[in-house]
Amino acid sequence: MSVFSETLRNIIQEHNIVITRLAQSAELDRTTLQHILSGKRMPNREQVDKLLYVITVPPREKTQLLQAYEITQHGTDKFRSRKKVKEIIEKLTSVPASRLNLPSFSPVSPADPEGNAIEALYGTPAINNVITRILHEEEEEVVFFMPPGFTFFYDSLLARFAACPTLSATCLLSLPNAKSSTMPNLEYLEDLIPLFALAKQDFQAHYIYDDNFSYGISATPLPYFVFTSRYILPLSAEQDFAILTNSESAMQIYRSICQNFISLSRPLYTTPTLPELIAAYSQQQFLEHPLCFIENQPNFQWYLTEHILQKCFIPESEEYASLISQYKEFLAKLRRVIQPFGVFGQEGLNLFVDTGRIAIWPPALTRPLDVSDRTTCLQHMIRDVESDTFPYRLVNSAKFTIPHHAISIGIKGNSLLISCFDYVTPNLKNICLTEEFILDAFTDFFQQLPNSDLVHSKEETLKVLNAALEKLKGKSGA
Repeated sequence: MSVFSETLRNIIQEHNIVITRLAQSAELDRTTLQHILSGKRMPNREQVDKLLYVITVPPREKTQLLQAYEITQHGTDKFRSRKKVKEIIEKLTSVPASRLNLPSFSPVSPADPEGNAIEALYGTPAINNVITRILHEEEEEVVFFMPPGFTFFYDSLLARFAACPTLSATCLLSLPNAKSSTMPNLEYLEDLIPLFALAKQDFQAHYIYDDNFSYGISATPLPYFVFTSRYILPLSAEQDFAILTNSESAMQIYRSICQNFISLSRPLYTTPTLPELIAAYSQQQFLEHPLCFIENQPNFQWYLTEHILQKCFIPESEEYASLISQYKEFLAKLRRVIQPFGVFGQEGLNLFVDTGRIAIWPPALTRPLDVSDRTTCLQHMIRDVESDTFPYRLVNSAKFTIPHHAISIGIKGNSLLISCFDYVTPNLKNICLTEEFILDAFTDFFQQLPNSDLVHSKEETLKVLNAALEKLKGKSGA
């Protein structure tokens, strides 16, 4: 019996649902439903959707039934991986870290007679208090080797890092080196993604795979640590015991550990400039790979003609004019060789229709598109969606929250790219991740998006795009 059939049987029994009536309501043959319940047959997605629509149970149980279907279809590991990738993307929409505050904390314990503070800490409250305290006091550097999912630590670090302009942060990671163990890699990314996305540039992350991590601290009773310019805080694997000290000998040992780790590690991400990114992605080996992206605003730059580009860009310098030339050439190459897939939001579409702004363009160096050019771009997009030349899909905002229009997330070649285009903050950066198992998980998530309930159908998407076109025609008529 499959996970789906067992879950469906339990729901039917718990709610005393008559199988014959359920089969009729879902337009299923009674024998077919019996085979589904016994695990002899797996329903297709259309049949599952009909069952979910007609079965009279609370929404929570419908969600459980759908999850059981996904697990049966794809396996537990892939289901968990896709769920975690969705959570990571949605985390980019969370409240900016500058609005977070560090919790209050107790005063520092008295120093020993030699002036070295040594404090044994038992239990979560005592450890969290000291974490808050040492982060609050630090203005130079925090280096940490911590487990994924330690929410209090990562939230506290995020708040302090955002609030202190002089503070840098370096994360050391030991990741599983097996495709079947992708979750810790994704859990770390979920913890770190707010630090990546901040306007500050002073965050680094370095990783080593477990099978290369033979020298270090992972086998000790206190495998984790937070290291600042003033303290070292080794922490137990269970996170229920820690030692705080500023002993110079202990500080020197951990300073050496950090240096050795970094010398053996790889950077988890790079931050290429826009010219570097365009140059890299213009190479043939990148052009041949599919492009998949999630942007709140549809990728209207795909439809910009030379005429429109000439009207929009304000070349204030020779360097900027050169960049625009590279950008135009890059777009032309992309159109010739690949068929992208994109997910967009209603908010970003409205921004384009109402203002003519391309969200990723710097407003000080570009002009909005006039109504005529907006209409042309939207007409071409509708044509390509209808013909499946460019399979855009409107996000189902009831089930999937994507970042605002200043953030773009995409898969291209062997890299995951997160781009920030917040010209107000300003937060302008490209974050390029190439770790194999994180990239595999995101690639799988993007590949299943077009057929998932996280996006609207082609027909629903076209309906929204055509409504936007009618609105533009109204502006033109006015």
